Amino acid sequence: MSEKAILFCILPGNRTAGQHLEELAGKIRASASVHIVRQLEDVRATLLYRWEEIGVAVLLAATRQELLDLKAMWSLFEDLKTILILPDGEKETVAMAHTMRPRFISCGGRDLRDVKAVLEKMTGISLQNGGAYL
Repeated sequence: MSEKAILFCILPGNRTAGQHLEELAGKIRASASVHIVRQLEDVRATLLYRWEEIGVAVLLAATRQELLDLKAMWSLFEDLKTILILPDGEKETVAMAHTMRPRFISCGGRDLRDVKAVLEKMTGISLQNGGAYL
């Protein structure tokens, strides 16, 4: 098992991207502790009460409003390795994301292979043949 837990924040705005991220979280469960939250209030509570457990946060902002909401609470993520998945690749959206200084930025319209690869590097977990292996 990986030392630190991985927090998956899957906000409700983009069902398809959310389902792909849930599948990825499911594959990782064999090798790491995984927390999945679907509401902003739960993100805040998880980070306030379990901050010592969490090492990586994968955040899906499926709408621009969700991105703004995450930005408003970004100080909670400062000590974490963060992967931020954006609702679109528009200049303004990407510029806003860069001000938040995540370790990696992707767009929700993609297949998340890039997110999987970065998550493997950050955690030392290797996902092969649909399963998670160290």
